[in-house]
Amino acid sequence: FFFVPTTKKKNKSKSKGAKEGGSTKPIKHNAVTFKLFDDLKLDAPITTDDIPGLLEKLEEQLESYKVKVQKWAEKREEMKRKILEDGILPDEEEKEAEEKKDEAEEEKKEEAEEEKEEE
Repeated sequence: FFFVPTTKKKNKSKSKGAKEGGSTKPIKHNAVTFKLFDDLKLDAPITTDDIPGLLEKLEEQLESYKVKVQKWAEKREEMKRKILEDGILPDEEEKEAEEKKDEAEEEKKEEAEEEKEEE
């Protein structure tokens, strides 16, 4: 035979756990969520009270990314035009110009060394 209690125990911990301004619940994270927040360069929220501040930071990041995308879209049209006209990317033109400058500098250095050796 089993004895079944007729009354339930009162839970005293409920009044201790509640705060005056509202309850804050801890958030459980795993390694993947920590990695996601790290990729976003944000601190992972530990409690539910941390979420509003984090949302503000995310909104700021979103606005900055929208500005970057808009700048890229403007450059994209210019790059399309240059490719269609010249058949070469603007970045490649800059690289070629830099390579020519580097070659010219190397030739000058070699000529200066040759002159020193002749003296």
